[in-house]
Amino acid sequence: MAVVLAAPRQAAPTLVRWVVSLHVLALLVQIAAAVALTSGWPEAFIVHATVGHLLFLLGICQGIAVMSVRSVRQSPLTASMAGILPLPEALQIYLGHVGLLAWHLTLGLLIWGGALAIWIRVSAIVVGRGENPGTSAVTRN
Repeated sequence: MAVVLAAPRQAAPTLVRWVVSLHVLALLVQIAAAVALTSGWPEAFIVHATVGHLLFLLGICQGIAVMSVRSVRQSPLTASMAGILPLPEALQIYLGHVGLLAWHLTLGLLIWGGALAIWIRVSAIVVGRGENPGTSAVTRN
């Protein structure tokens, strides 16, 4: 607790990175469940559906976290991508329910790419390669 209070400037970007990283890890679980489902393991459907709903909630948390931290908010593209990402995730759930699997797969790949782009951008800021270089032990050349 004292570390967070002593260094709030460092804690906020780190918290954002954790939220974004958790979202990317949940997407990996989602992809693994999809592969297992298409490989003939029908029980993976429950995991895939549950993680899909969890991803929507994590996407909302990610959008709020990324848009609320000043150093990340300085990049309009990162903030807008994080804010918009829950919309295709909600559409993804709908497409899965109605059985439009080609669109479900295509949109899933776009969500994966967007989530990775956000993760790379937020990770760069936390380690000092972005707008907030004071949070890193990495020295600039």
